[in-house]
Amino acid sequence: LISWLPIFCTLNDAANIGVLQTLISSYIQHESPKCRLVALKYVEALVKSPAVEFRWMLCQACGDARDEMRREARRLLELSISDRKFMPDFEDMAEYLHKKLKLDMETTTELAERDASEMAKKKKELFHDDVYI
Repeated sequence: LISWLPIFCTLNDAANIGVLQTLISSYIQHESPKCRLVALKYVEALVKSPAVEFRWMLCQACGDARDEMRREARRLLELSISDRKFMPDFEDMAEYLHKKLKLDMETTTELAERDASEMAKKKKELFHDDVYI
């Protein structure tokens, strides 16, 4: 798959770039480290684009557990800002990042609340006569 990367780097069609971006975003969060790394390599095809979305993917990849992923994500982030003509508008970027961070925080809060609720239900089932009722 990596050998096909140069072909994708020459894409100029917005529809194909959108499809590539969607595929990358779904696989960059895959549980398989190899799958995540290949998806990250394909982000390089989007570097010559002012799109904010792939930069968000790179920011997320910088927090990956694997050092190789973090290094590649940093390299691609640096590459994406090396040419000012491909930089997105600052206001658009700040707004997008704020929206994504807010969504991540809400999702994290919802998961924590759901986990706490499930834990309370389990305790109630196990200790139905105790104070957990």
